[in-house]
Amino acid sequence: MGRTFMEGEAFVANILSGQRDFANIEVEMNLHLRYCDRYEELREYLMNADLKEAPLVLKNSRLTGLEAHDLQLPYLQAEGADFGHSAIYNVNMEEGNFKAARFTYARLCNSTFRRCNLEGADFRAADLHLVYLGYCSLGGADFESAMLEYTNLEGSDLRGLQNLDRARSVATANFQFAELTEAEKVHIRAELWQQMGKKRRLFGGTG
Repeated sequence: MGRTFMEGEAFVANILSGQRDFANIEVEMNLHLRYCDRYEELREYLMNADLKEAPLVLKNSRLTGLEAHDLQLPYLQAEGADFGHSAIYNVNMEEGNFKAARFTYARLCNSTFRRCNLEGADFRAADLHLVYLGYCSLGGADFESAMLEYTNLEGSDLRGLQNLDRARSVATANFQFAELTEAEKVHIRAELWQQMGKKRRLFGGTG
């Protein structure tokens, strides 16, 4: 199915008008939301909207190069969406569905993905500095060359995570109470010892 192109100003206006279904759209490339005329109105609207009952839907949509800061976007339904090369800072996207979504080369610093479905998501070369990925499902997600500097993965199901051995700054990430295979635990312990020359309690319990 082809995607329907949408200008940035129209995208913002449609959200503010109450539209929720934006599946299979292609938003103009490199859209900087903060430069849209109604950006502050959008921030206020999203802060007060009941997105649990009526979430925004971006299934299979393309938002390449999107720049979004300081927004409330919980419960977002974005299965298969493309956020490649985006800059998404300090955005709350907890309890969303991002199964098989693409975040390659995205900068997601300080954003929150608490209790999200991120199975099969593509985080190759993404910057996950200070990103909260706690209590998520991440089986099959690809972390090749991803920056995990102080990324919080507490309580998440990481079994089957791809290319953790090729991620960066693994030793600084929080894996407390995460579900991991023994091979993944071995790699994380080795990274910690190599980069920091010391041991610490990594996984909760006897980890």
